[in-house]
Amino acid sequence: MRVFLLAFAFLSLPLSVFADTAPAQYHLEHEFVLGGDGGWDDFAYDAAGQRLFLSRATRVMVVDAVKGTLLAEIPDTAGVHEIALAQDLGKGFTSNGKEDTVTVFDLKTLKPTAKIKVTGGNPDYLAWVRAETRDA
Repeated sequence: MRVFLLAFAFLSLPLSVFADTAPAQYHLEHEFVLGGDGGWDDFAYDAAGQRLFLSRATRVMVVDAVKGTLLAEIPDTAGVHEIALAQDLGKGFTSNGKEDTVTVFDLKTLKPTAKIKVTGGNPDYLAWVRAETRDA
């Protein structure tokens, strides 16, 4: 009975108890209009190169995040969903849902270097996680 009462007391607290008292202050820094065919799904930001990678249906647009200019396009990514950047490898990856592949591209040249067929259907989410092992 005591556990139930504690849980009920916890759930009955007003949400403001858990909320930060000062709301976050956001402001619009830049606004760029990027035309072109196809909708978009997601984006990845490259802080080191100040580039924005935008998935656009059949390609990835690479945009200068400061100037808003198109730097390059990574083609042949049918149904592209996500973009993952592996700075430590100098590589990027896209999940291409319409052909069940992952495109690997070079972060310096922005050119595709490989296309990997994956199992399952319509790959979507990608993330690059660098795991380190330590000797005991």
